[in-house]
Amino acid sequence: VALTRGTVNYNGSTQTVGNYNYYHLTVSGSNTKTLQNGVSIGGNLNIGDETTLDIGSNSLTVTGTTTIGGGSSGNLLISGYNTSRIFTGLVTINAGGTWNNSVSSPVTFRGGITNNGTFTAGNTYTYTFDTNAQSLNGNLNMSGSTVVVTGINLTNYGTLTLGSALNGSGALINSSSGTLNIEGSGYINIATLTNQGAFTVTSSGGFGTSAANFTNTGVIHLNGSGYLTGLTNNANGTVNFINAGHTIGTFNNATSTSVLNISALITSASAINTLT
Repeated sequence: VALTRGTVNYNGSTQTVGNYNYYHLTVSGSNTKTLQNGVSIGGNLNIGDETTLDIGSNSLTVTGTTTIGGGSSGNLLISGYNTSRIFTGLVTINAGGTWNNSVSSPVTFRGGITNNGTFTAGNTYTYTFDTNAQSLNGNLNMSGSTVVVTGINLTNYGTLTLGSALNGSGALINSSSGTLNIEGSGYINIATLTNQGAFTVTSSGGFGTSAANFTNTGVIHLNGSGYLTGLTNNANGTVNFINAGHTIGTFNNATSTSVLNISALITSASAINTLT
């Protein structure tokens, strides 16, 4: 059965969400609503306060927006593994709401994320951002997950923490209001990495992004270890080279207002191979 209009609202206590293709789907009332099988939602998904939607190990596609919580609670629970979880519209976690993917299932986003509640990303598996240019807002910790940005611009306006791996053919842009933290030991090999805000590296993994495509007009703190292929420090950019564990292949201090501060001891294990 495919519903092409209107809203279905499961508003009782503990319930099973029927095996239908919905237009707008709302779960409200109280307790847990559990998907019976794979579900496709042609419109919006809304999870009310005091309500948990448990996806289980089923597939889920939401074409419209996803809103978790009405401002005090609400929970989207991914309690089982499935490779087909696609959120095409903006995912909003309201205050008191929870995104819980502690089972670490892969998820694809095509409309960005706004987090004002709790975002539990899980570990090991992949968060993919593709199809549409997207924004990240709020505090998002994906340090245990692989993040893949495919063919789009993904712009961070909040606080984003990564640690496992970042790759793909797209661009990650840390805006002037954004804070980006790279920790752990994962390898960073995204096609384009742009910093306009505050960017701190404490990781021991390397950066494969080229000097031409890793650019800075904000502030970068290099306080980890590992090899950075290159970095271009553009107008009004500041890079603080703090930890002696870093090695940079090519560093381009591109303008008269570009600043490189070196407080690390430059040794054979910590060096800038080419400084221009």
